[in-house]
Amino acid sequence: MLGIMALLGVIVGIIIFVVAKSKNNRETKIVGNIVTLVSIVLLLFQSIAIIDAGEVGIQLLFGKVLDSTLTEGINIKSPFVEVLTYDVRLQEYTMSSSRSEGEIQGDDAITVITKDNLELKIDLSVWFYINQSQASSIYKTIAKNNNELKRKIVRPAVKNVVRNVSTKYTFKETIERRQEFATEMETSLKAIIDTKGITTDKVLIRKVDPPASVKKSIENKLVQEQNLETKKLELAKAKKDAEIRKATAKGIAEAQEIIQKKLDPLYIQYEAVQAYKELANSNNTTFVIAPTDANASGMPLILNVDNNKK
Repeated sequence: MLGIMALLGVIVGIIIFVVAKSKNNRETKIVGNIVTLVSIVLLLFQSIAIIDAGEVGIQLLFGKVLDSTLTEGINIKSPFVEVLTYDVRLQEYTMSSSRSEGEIQGDDAITVITKDNLELKIDLSVWFYINQSQASSIYKTIAKNNNELKRKIVRPAVKNVVRNVSTKYTFKETIERRQEFATEMETSLKAIIDTKGITTDKVLIRKVDPPASVKKSIENKLVQEQNLETKKLELAKAKKDAEIRKATAKGIAEAQEIIQKKLDPLYIQYEAVQAYKELANSNNTTFVIAPTDANASGMPLILNVDNNKK
């Protein structure tokens, strides 16, 4: 639009100058020169397009999409061409059950049916980017901007692929073979959207949420496994305690055996003499000690004599 206005300005300026010259009107000639000069500058300005890094320029000439695109940096173009930009950086499309994530606010997880007829909810993200060389074709035949492209192509393709691939796996397999599950979805997605000028980079499975009944069973199983581990620890502790008690009893038995071996008559007599010495130091009680065998080698008989009874 500005290019056309600039061109008209040049034409008007030249006409003003020519008319003023024929009438020898100096002031009007100056006005004509100014209009012409300003219009030429504007025309030159409209012939330059600056494209930011990570973007591509779509050229529209009177509503018609030109096949050639403008790359990042300074580009020379027709002053009558309108330039629209398309983001060709790596982009992400997320579908999540969390309200704070994903393209759509609220629960946007994909509901699928597995091979074993379980209903799962899957959260995932897809990384993709637009092919620069096909940006004009995408604008012409599919979508005028990135948001429209996500809504019309990426979202329905992702939902279709996830639901189709999920029917090939049981719930257990989606967990145990998670990477394989994601890779197959990625391959299937490429077969659909890569033909539209979009390149699939990666499919990331964020979460696999089983139905409430399965989730409860898993929780019960985890509790049982935890209880089993607790029982194993208790059993190991009881076994260790038994070994300690056994070792203690063995030590006591060995100590008693050693003591019994030492308890001969001489040892007993020695211990008795030590006791006599302690009794001899007593001031309050009188003891009469009588031998019990002819050699006075046995355990003596000790009689307590009360001094108050005479």
